[in-house]
Amino acid sequence: MPADGDLHGRNFARGHVVVRGLTRRFSIGGATVTALDDIDLTIAPGSFVTIVGASGCGKSTLLRMIAGLDRPDGGAVLHDGVPVSRPSLERGLVFQDPRLFPWLTLQENVAVALLNSGLSAEARAASVREHIALVGLSGFERAYPHQLSGGMAQRAAIARGLVNRPDVLLLDEPFGALDALTRMRLQTELETIWAREGATMVLVTHDVEEAVVLGDRVVVMSPRPGRICEIVDVTAARPRDRQDPQLVRLRAHVLGRLSEAPAPRSEHQVPRVQSAYGRRAFTGAAVAGALTAALARPARAATLPVRIGFASIGAGNRPFAGGSSAATAHAGHYVEDAFQKQDVDIKWFFFAGAGPAVNEAFANGQLDLALQGDLPSIIGRANGLRTKIVMATGVGTPVYLAVPTGSAISGVKDLRGRQVALYRGTNGQLAVDKVLAANGLSERDLRIINMDSATAGAALANRNIEAAFGGFELFSLQRQGVANIIYSSKGDDPAYGRNAALLAAEDFVNDHPETVQTIVTAIVRAAAWSSDDANRSAVFEAWAKSGYPAENFRDDFEGSSMKDRSSPLIDPFLVGQYRVQAAMAREYKLLRRDVDLNGWFDDRFVRQALITLGLTRFWTARDAQGHAIAT
Repeated sequence: MPADGDLHGRNFARGHVVVRGLTRRFSIGGATVTALDDIDLTIAPGSFVTIVGASGCGKSTLLRMIAGLDRPDGGAVLHDGVPVSRPSLERGLVFQDPRLFPWLTLQENVAVALLNSGLSAEARAASVREHIALVGLSGFERAYPHQLSGGMAQRAAIARGLVNRPDVLLLDEPFGALDALTRMRLQTELETIWAREGATMVLVTHDVEEAVVLGDRVVVMSPRPGRICEIVDVTAARPRDRQDPQLVRLRAHVLGRLSEAPAPRSEHQVPRVQSAYGRRAFTGAAVAGALTAALARPARAATLPVRIGFASIGAGNRPFAGGSSAATAHAGHYVEDAFQKQDVDIKWFFFAGAGPAVNEAFANGQLDLALQGDLPSIIGRANGLRTKIVMATGVGTPVYLAVPTGSAISGVKDLRGRQVALYRGTNGQLAVDKVLAANGLSERDLRIINMDSATAGAALANRNIEAAFGGFELFSLQRQGVANIIYSSKGDDPAYGRNAALLAAEDFVNDHPETVQTIVTAIVRAAAWSSDDANRSAVFEAWAKSGYPAENFRDDFEGSSMKDRSSPLIDPFLVGQYRVQAAMAREYKLLRRDVDLNGWFDDRFVRQALITLGLTRFWTARDAQGHAIAT
């Protein structure tokens, strides 16, 4: 919770909410249904409170009464000691649907909330700019709702809810309609916004993990009648790590309390009060067409902006990665240092949505280069993305299989019929498919659940799944004693490893070849430093900026050559593996058509970097079978 006092003109003594004996009833078909029964709740100024419960428990009804959109049949809501009887600019509200007016631009949609503010035109414009920047949408001010993705539209709705600088921001399942990866990213952004703005926040959600990760306190409600069955204090430090054992335990505890609650009776569902415009009257498109070229790609100026994407993100959505030469380059500012004497502005973007999210950004013209795994980049090429692979950034990265401590599963062959987490669409999927095939299995023989690494880790620790395939992240669970890693592709067939590369938009390569060369040379320099075993500990400490312990990387690289896995070479082995992956993706119906890889690999930048840095004989190229090529 933000400290007491004034920050950016805000007084944290405001935003105190007290709910006393609140009761709300509805009449349905002559029968009376009690939605809320004698609710007592105190919300401290500047705190973040989450409310979780099954459908029909009245949590959204409670939120609407705090907002002043509905009146109780008994009891009262007090905001800073004053009874709430109607809506107020002191209480902002964000719905599950963004409800953006389709005929207004983003900045005009945000400005709508200031029409009755009494501010001057200049002050309104300044506040709109500030809050658009706060939610990370600078540059999209003139975009219309149909030009925004679902996540961007919801950011706009949050900006609109905050632009009046309300004392209290009420959020009714704001991320419920988004995909899991976008939802996790926006949860982290919301936590940052809360810390920056200092408003009291009250969030209603069905997602127990969301409630625990975001809340200072989690209000657990039971249905019919709606009552508070427990208030859980969350004392974990911020920013929160979803794999924090305390959060994992609290999540399990809250899930247990919810499972004890009686199920709502279907014949008397509590109605959800509609706004005057209806529940879905004004919504932003979920993921619509690409932004216009002028919007997506900044106009040429004296300084050249270069946008580099990372199909990865650190623990707790930290803007760092680990395990590759590119992660070393980012953590050590190798690329920025290479442009010190040039008018180039390097921007790094990390994607919790991994490779698929990078493809979307490339399609929308929002990236110039990206670090991406083999499968998603192949899918992007099959769907018409015009890119070039300009260097390798991670070769033969192992895959691991972990099971809960005490599990009877002892190897890959034991997975038949088991519930197993796998992050589909990433460079791990086909690597895992090869491992399964070598053990007489396929994905169809398992009960696969598509989960990112953070979600899979929490599910594994809570024994909600029976096994999980993943990367170095799994070592944290093993050290915590909640999981055991029972398989590693290290020492197995080299084809079972995962591969990644640096891709550049074809237009960017054609327009700025010197810039691409400088970037590649900088990352090759970082790869050389990472390849030196004398630097092994320092490399792992640099990667620990991702939020994953250095011990994870020590375990991941144990018995592995730093030089081999850091190789930037576009050699026959790498090219061959991409061809194998493309054929498998087609066979597994991950592609609708064959993909032509001819002309995709552009090794001139790596070759020049090796000459420039005097490293022409530093790394050894491999043939298609993974054997060293004699020089």
